[in-house]
Amino acid sequence: MKLVVKNGYLYRSFWDKNLKYTRYQSLNLKDNQTNRRTAQKIIANKKLSRADDYFQASINFLKLSKALQEFLEYKNFKTQNSANI
Repeated sequence: MKLVVKNGYLYRSFWDKNLKYTRYQSLNLKDNQTNRRTAQKIIANKKLSRADDYFQASINFLKLSKALQEFLEYKNFKTQNSANI
């Protein structure tokens, strides 16, 4: 994780294992010396809990096998309901 400055605000950058690219999270701090020290402390705390980033990024993803299983269950349910009507 690194400290990055964009448009006068501080961001932390980290590698997203699921999406395979660098992501940026705003720290909502303007770029000045005291905020840089605060940002470094925030980043140091985040490094201790790296799993936090991984779980946050993986919440929206679903395995293909699970998605296919849910689709087939829905499809079978829909055909059974239309036959009963």
